[in-house]
Amino acid sequence: MRPKIFLSYINTPTFSGQSASSVLLIDLLSKNGWSCEKIPLFPFIRGKSSRFFAIVNFIKNQFITLQSVIALITTRDAFLYINLGQSIPSFIRVSIWYIPYKLLKPRSKVIISLHGSLFMAWSSANLKRRIFLRLLRKANAVTVVGNNQKATLIKLGLLQSKIYVVPNTFDLTSNLEPAFDLKFAANKSVKLLHLSLLIESKGFPEYLEALKLISNTRKDILIDAVLCGPVSFTGYCTRFKNATQKSEWIVNEISAINQSANVTVKWIKGASGFEKQQLFQDAEIFVFPSQFPVEAQPLVLLEAMASGCAIITSNVGEIGSTIDKECAIILEEITVDKIAASIIKLCSSYDHRKKLGQNGFERVKSHFSTDVYLSNWLNILQTI
Repeated sequence: MRPKIFLSYINTPTFSGQSASSVLLIDLLSKNGWSCEKIPLFPFIRGKSSRFFAIVNFIKNQFITLQSVIALITTRDAFLYINLGQSIPSFIRVSIWYIPYKLLKPRSKVIISLHGSLFMAWSSANLKRRIFLRLLRKANAVTVVGNNQKATLIKLGLLQSKIYVVPNTFDLTSNLEPAFDLKFAANKSVKLLHLSLLIESKGFPEYLEALKLISNTRKDILIDAVLCGPVSFTGYCTRFKNATQKSEWIVNEISAINQSANVTVKWIKGASGFEKQQLFQDAEIFVFPSQFPVEAQPLVLLEAMASGCAIITSNVGEIGSTIDKECAIILEEITVDKIAASIIKLCSSYDHRKKLGQNGFERVKSHFSTDVYLSNWLNILQTI
């Protein structure tokens, strides 16, 4: 019988790639015979009616976490996996129980998993960096999604032998090979997709502006486009003041584009499960011109490759270690003109976009399949 593993990760009300990776790992390990228990972590969510009820709800949630931690402490020879966020609140949520746990069980086997890249921008004097490294040094293993992150941790002084590169995998329900001859067809409107949280630096404004430019200047290019995602805000959002302003801008841009005869755009405010999979399967070109300052390895790129999409993207974060020029147009500079030119290039060549889609599918099978992902994790669990 395999040992028990406790998995700790943030329980958010909206989509989180960090949480999604943990849920997928639980599913894969459970199917492989592991007994998995969750240690849910809860953020403070301001109540719609009053701050008082938000505080009460937050306190109640902490007791849920505490119950799971008690089960961890009383379980013999258990593994602990922590999907660690990279903010002071994240460190506090983990430290209040993780540090006492390590004092009680100093020989316990702990894996800390990192999915964001915030730490890559911290200065040596940064308080978050000092707390971050203290937490990592208490672990037996630290996982990252790419070699750039690994190199940064080594430079910060973490032992190289502790660091494992575990690329993400995709969570589509079907891994069947796309029907490329049906997906890509000449002499019809080309289907485009941008799917993400609607954060400016993820590239949705440039996507819409590029489509608007094409609708005005290339009447011969026929496009059926989808923008999919909920309006979201981070500390890196500066273009729009609030959700209402952002939504109004999107609606107005789409309205202007849809007045053209050659380009249409539909906004879907979020998709999951089969609906999301269908959007990827229908799309011929996935446009993701991210400039997100702390981009890591976006799951949507893996999902796009698994669905056989030709891709237009950037080279930020770990995207460069995820994708190559055989399956994508990789933009070194993100401008509306360059995105529009790339869209026109792929829309004008059935063979080119089909070839990129086929190459991407082969790459995701060999580098990012669930079998490869599970094998990487089983190796870590056996090694430590």
